[in-house]
Amino acid sequence: MNSITINVMTARDPTRFRLCLDDLLICNAVHLHLHDTMVDVKTLNRFFKLWKINKSSPRLEHLKFMTLEEVSTDVLLKGLNAIKMPQTTTRTFRVYENARCKEKVVTGGLDVIRSDGTRATLKVEALAGTTVVEFYVWM
Repeated sequence: MNSITINVMTARDPTRFRLCLDDLLICNAVHLHLHDTMVDVKTLNRFFKLWKINKSSPRLEHLKFMTLEEVSTDVLLKGLNAIKMPQTTTRTFRVYENARCKEKVVTGGLDVIRSDGTRATLKVEALAGTTVVEFYVWM
């Protein structure tokens, strides 16, 4: 499966739809979009750590996680040795949403380098009542 989108924004109680690390690991999707699902920040951190040592999601190109909760960047980045990129660094990424391809300019962010040299950029943005975590893998 190339693309998985899980959207529980319309569920009566989105807290009932909680994903654990194993759920994320078995997806093995190229594009994984999680909207208002419950994923613990420590779980996301472990997922990224496993990606970094090339033990999970080798096909992953883009992960987008949206939540109504605050995301602690300290917890999210713990042990990732992320490199803060200057805001002057811009890269173009092809994002696939709703079966459409569009280009997105990624500015700055935090780069994580996998054990095989593959680079990814992690962006965390707090919007009005929502936190968006995006992970772009540069091929």
